[in-house]
Amino acid sequence: METGPDWFTGGPFGPEGGLAVTIMLLVGMAFIFFWPTKTQETFPESMQE
Repeated sequence: METGPDWFTGGPFGPEGGLAVTIMLLVGMAFIFFWPTKTQETFPESMQE
């Protein structure tokens, strides 16, 4: 059972429409966006002369 204001719990849309899930989605997107990635060299060292 959901208790609380509709803007927080999602009201008739369920928990997916609430503020708590929206915040978690934004945190997850920021985590993926700022995740460090390996850089790839344009040419492998064996091909450079």
